[in-house]
Amino acid sequence: MLYAGDNAMGSKEGLTGVTNNAAHININRDTVANFRPSVLPVCQTNEDCQDGNLCTVNTCDVVCQTAPISRCCGNGICEAGANENSSSCAEDCYCGNGACDAGENEANCVQDCKRELITTMAAGNGQRANMFNIDVLSSTIAITVFNINCDNGATGGGNTVRLYHKTGTYNEDISNSGAWAPIYSSSSVTCSPSGTFTPINLPIPLILEEGPHAFLVYNEKQLDYTNGSSEGAVYYCGTCGGNHPEITFYEGIGKPDEWGTAKYSPRIW
Repeated sequence: MLYAGDNAMGSKEGLTGVTNNAAHININRDTVANFRPSVLPVCQTNEDCQDGNLCTVNTCDVVCQTAPISRCCGNGICEAGANENSSSCAEDCYCGNGACDAGENEANCVQDCKRELITTMAAGNGQRANMFNIDVLSSTIAITVFNINCDNGATGGGNTVRLYHKTGTYNEDISNSGAWAPIYSSSSVTCSPSGTFTPINLPIPLILEEGPHAFLVYNEKQLDYTNGSSEGAVYYCGTCGGNHPEITFYEGIGKPDEWGTAKYSPRIW
């Protein structure tokens, strides 16, 4: 395993405020004095309180009382326990409602089902390229963003960043460019300082089917990554009870370029 001589630019070989706004409000005294809170309508029978919503119970107790009905299509909640889905209850179960509902996943509804797997931002080493393998375990997923960890020497604009994917593992194709498909390329990436995410938004989501997949991440100036324990060792176990049961992530390698044979091993992206 090579832990020395990895530095391309005198640096290392990686993965990658809220501003409180206040407004001055002038209150008109007449407006405050004339304010009256709204009240529920006075009623005599339950029929006086019906609101036309099939997912509420409306009763009369001097004033109208309204309570939601659970397990009801139309109550604004996609309830898997009531066998609701986009086919049986499109009113509640639709892509864009803010919940990853039954039948939705990262491939068919990224906006509701997007999640993030963070490996490490510890850095400690760096080079221009990183290769690693993952296993997609039991469902189709879509990758939309890679957060890379740029070296401090690459902070600022003008970074050339390229990302590649292949089905299978990288192990037999570290220098075979023909085995890889480009999924992102830009010569104007602005890098954040080391230890902070630099998001790389893919132009289209990358759909991954169940099985092994490999990635190559390249920054012409330099990436930061971390020394590992053993090339190919499991770094994140998707079947071990974590928050990402669909992915297992493995330790990989660092490289001084995209398609040469030299590698530094093991490295964690």
